[in-house]
Amino acid sequence: MVQATRPHMNRHLHAHHGFGGPDTRQTRCYWAGCEATMQQGSIARHMVTCHLQAKVTCPLCSKKLSRQDVISKHQRVCPAAGSWR
Repeated sequence: MVQATRPHMNRHLHAHHGFGGPDTRQTRCYWAGCEATMQQGSIARHMVTCHLQAKVTCPLCSKKLSRQDVISKHQRVCPAAGSWR
């Protein structure tokens, strides 16, 4: 079983499917029924966010968002961040 994080998914893809890392070659998602194509280096993020539906919680307002980089952007405008600004 793979944990729903990008580092764990990258390790799984490298160990069991022979790829991972910052590769820019186009590839198709290996998830059954998924027709998405992307750069090979983006497939772990795609699988974690789209297929495993992992969420990250804002520590200020508890809103659930798709990825850590989205949380970072959200925190700049988060209503609960008023005292942090």
